[in-house]
Amino acid sequence: MKWYSSIPEHIRPAVKLFPSRQFHLLLFAWQCGQAALYLEIDNPALSYMLASNWLFHQPKARNPLRSARLLLELYKKQKDILEWLMFPATNKVRNIIRRIDNGAININSLVHLRQSSLDRPDTLKVLSHLDSINADILRIVTDQNLHKSVTETFIEDISIGAALLQQIASHI
Repeated sequence: MKWYSSIPEHIRPAVKLFPSRQFHLLLFAWQCGQAALYLEIDNPALSYMLASNWLFHQPKARNPLRSARLLLELYKKQKDILEWLMFPATNKVRNIIRRIDNGAININSLVHLRQSSLDRPDTLKVLSHLDSINADILRIVTDQNLHKSVTETFIEDISIGAALLQQIASHI
């Protein structure tokens, strides 16, 4: 894998965390530098969206990576970046986005989360109480029919169960 060895060693671990769009994240890290790497570690889902911001920001930026670099260079707060990506610009949303498991980060789930957070504020209420948000939880809370048919306790149980499974797996 000659191409892999050409990626700087300090960038490899940050990009390896994501299940998809690694090329976009590599370009993001290359174009935006250390600030992008910090964001990838501090708030992986937010960095994922910023690396593919043309799918979130309306109207689409002419040069998406330049726009991302400018946001990071201007030391914009994460909630300001969320607002630019058309999410509610609150600390609650920033904290929710931070708690999304790397395996659950993908374009569809994030677009659905954005739409649900704008259309149904109760989505944010449910997610704000969770320590970890996996793909199953995102699927349930962003689907209006599924969300109506389960309780908050059920969603919390999914989150706790997933966290326990991760702890067990890390000790094996």
